[in-house]
Amino acid sequence: MNIRKNILLLIIIFLLINTHIIIIKKNNNKEPSNFFINETTKLTKDNPIATIIINKIKLKENLYDINSKNNTIEKHVSFLKESDYPDKKHGTVIILAHSGIGKLAYFKNLDKLTLDDKVVLIYKNITYHYKVTKIIERVKDGTIRFKEDKEKDNLILTTCKPHDSKKQLTIILEKEKSPN
Repeated sequence: MNIRKNILLLIIIFLLINTHIIIIKKNNNKEPSNFFINETTKLTKDNPIATIIINKIKLKENLYDINSKNNTIEKHVSFLKESDYPDKKHGTVIILAHSGIGKLAYFKNLDKLTLDDKVVLIYKNITYHYKVTKIIERVKDGTIRFKEDKEKDNLILTTCKPHDSKKQLTIILEKEKSPN
């Protein structure tokens, strides 16, 4: 198990060095009570700044500031260091989590998403709605490359493919236009 963690750590370090590379992580559907942000939550870098909600896979998890000690896949669903936040026009939000088994396997059911499925990201009390537009599955080599559409607001979710650790899974979503 330690060898697996060391290999994962090396992959993470390599991916963070390269700006167009995404790394993978695991996800858990546990929902601690009084954990999610609301209007009374004090916003600091060590408190949650966002919540991701994927109803199809029963996921609701907080995210922390990119510079927070809590923004790590060893604890939570996390922003990639090079990620934009959802309020950046034509930005790309990149979120990572573990798959597989265990309490950190937050993205263990990410492979159940299909085209047009919805994901909600709440950031600074604003709700952003995204729709799955592309699903990429590649042989795992420690990197995932994707072309971002610089004219759109994108959300990228990525992890190792659940039940097949030799493959990487990347879900590309596009922010839906607001009805206003």
